[in-house]
Amino acid sequence: MDVGALSAVHKVLTLSALDTESTWCSVDNRVTRVAWLNRSSILYAGNDKWCLDPRVVLLANTKTQYSIQIQDVDVYDEGPYTCSVQTDNHPKTSRVHLIVQATFSV
Repeated sequence: MDVGALSAVHKVLTLSALDTESTWCSVDNRVTRVAWLNRSSILYAGNDKWCLDPRVVLLANTKTQYSIQIQDVDVYDEGPYTCSVQTDNHPKTSRVHLIVQATFSV
């Protein structure tokens, strides 16, 4: 997910249950604050974890990338994820919609 160049990006990802998803947004030196949100819940604000789910981890918070990882995704993880960045001029967001397909064993 590239937030540095565009003010609104939307992607759809489809995963199988128990996959691991890494989602990122590009940032640059104009970015002063960053956060990852799921629906209306804050997952991370900068380096601070706000969610209690141990499967959600911060992979990178660097000058060029802000990324999270969701391990062992399940159908409850489905939905919108938003990377929100604040620049000197105005906020920008980038969105991804996660679709999780259940896997069945016969």
